[in-house]
Amino acid sequence: MTGTTLLLATLLSLSPSPLSALSVDGARLLAPLRAQKGPSVTVRGSTRLEMENIKRVSGGVMLTVKLVDADLGEGVPSKKINLTISRDGVEVFRTTATTSQTGSAQVFVPHRTGEYTLKLDFDGDPLYVAAKPKARSVDLSKDALTLTVTCPPLVDYGGRPFPVSVMAKHEDAVANLHVKLQVRRGEKIIKILRGLTGSEGRWKTALDPRALGKTGELLLVATTPITSRFNAGRAVGRVSIFSAVKVTLGVSKERARIGSKVTLRGTVRDGLGPVIGGIVRLTAGKVVLGAALTDGKGHFSRTMELRRVGLGKRRLRAYFVPSTRWRKAGASPFVILVVEPAKPIPMAYFLIPAGVTLLFLLTMLVIRKRPWEGLRKRLAKRQETKHAETGGIKLGKRRSFSSLFAVDHLSVSGTVVDLDRTEPLANAQIILRPAQESAETLVTTTDSEGHFQLGDELAAGTYNLVATAPGWIPQSMMVEIPHRGELHGMNIRLQSVRVRVMQIYTDVVRFWLPDPELVRYWTPDESTRHVLGHTPSPPAGLASLTSLTQHVYYSNDPPEAEAVTDAESLAREAKAAKEAERKRDRDRDRDRDRDRR
Repeated sequence: MTGTTLLLATLLSLSPSPLSALSVDGARLLAPLRAQKGPSVTVRGSTRLEMENIKRVSGGVMLTVKLVDADLGEGVPSKKINLTISRDGVEVFRTTATTSQTGSAQVFVPHRTGEYTLKLDFDGDPLYVAAKPKARSVDLSKDALTLTVTCPPLVDYGGRPFPVSVMAKHEDAVANLHVKLQVRRGEKIIKILRGLTGSEGRWKTALDPRALGKTGELLLVATTPITSRFNAGRAVGRVSIFSAVKVTLGVSKERARIGSKVTLRGTVRDGLGPVIGGIVRLTAGKVVLGAALTDGKGHFSRTMELRRVGLGKRRLRAYFVPSTRWRKAGASPFVILVVEPAKPIPMAYFLIPAGVTLLFLLTMLVIRKRPWEGLRKRLAKRQETKHAETGGIKLGKRRSFSSLFAVDHLSVSGTVVDLDRTEPLANAQIILRPAQESAETLVTTTDSEGHFQLGDELAAGTYNLVATAPGWIPQSMMVEIPHRGELHGMNIRLQSVRVRVMQIYTDVVRFWLPDPELVRYWTPDESTRHVLGHTPSPPAGLASLTSLTQHVYYSNDPPEAEAVTDAESLAREAKAAKEAERKRDRDRDRDRDRDRR
């Protein structure tokens, strides 16, 4: 048998009472206890062997012995008992007998009457441990007494003295027989009483529970001496001294919603102090909430989620379930817990899915309409109306922090790139001209990667840095030597004169074309012929600008940078003519509207 099985047997053996409901759900009660109790162990019962009768028969003696379950006081059937008889230290007889359904076994001894040493033993099995009582002297010529110890099975520790009687019988009651009664707890003798049986063969006494020590199970062992007629007699009675159990219960909050968690805690105590390792079952009416174990101070606690308890006022109660015979069950006073409905789901939880769906539909609509395409086109047109970048010089990163621990920089380095193609520009000339005429001018050219470097130990002062190349618009900047690293890693962007002149031309001619995008596909000559053929008053300077653009753009020789200045002058003249034409159109429309009114 396992420890868990014993607990379950105890729960199911409760007598009918308000606590009888505790045996309905034993498996569920024990489930949380298995985790707390740890691994299970095997428990084997104990037994004792008793001599019931000695009867002389033809050719020998018939002995009647009994194997008794020491815990239950009942006979143990179908077990083999070994019997050995010796005389003067020499074994004269050995046999084995099997117990009947009542635990008794009869053994025939083919020996003459007289005094012998009789030894009984039981070897044990998986359910019971071995029983090997001490050898006893038996006179086979004498009869065996039947002793019976009578006492209440349960006695309250705080109650009155309880009665105990010893009955001696053979065929009739045996009077004037000396009786010794030992009160034992296990192998320890607590008290010894002596008496004499009366005419009815009974000796009576009373025992005070408080004088017997703590609660628990006691053995009442009655013995009689050998007389001229009878062998020694022996009988055992069992009494369990219990103490009333007091159970308390409290709840962590007076109101709780269905699905929320509450904590039930309390104590279990008896007359001797806290009850340790006790089983407590928690209920709400007929609903079992769970179970708990008491700790070393008799406290128990259980946190649980409210389910299946119903709404309204619920009466909670804790029941103590005893696991031993010397404790009684107990129950706590009722505790009221008001159970409210679960908190309603907020409306936002319903609106969120609808909002997500609406957002998804709007996103799909926006993707189909593509409103950013129109915005992109407007931004592109606005960008085209701005002056295109014509290059510049971008300084490197100033190393102000690291310069605190290093000398100032006395050289210049960087990269020259094509502004429009963002490619390195080789063979570009870099000129570093000092502000003082007495100082030397430094000149270098970029390599195939567009890199350049000027000087290692330049003199301190102000310099004019110029980057130029044939057919490119030069860039210049005034710089200071020494510097904090900003003149290292410079990025100089040069724009081709051809590209810049073509930008100036297209920025002007698009205003007279039926579609500004045509400037991407028509040559300057084709665009200008269209404007001159379809415009009543062609803009001044447009023809000269077209001629300059075609010469610069299609010439094999690198154009001079001054061509950009000439193109910008002709473009301003053409734009001024366009603005004058627009002003005339506005004035004409205003006069027409005034005449209508």
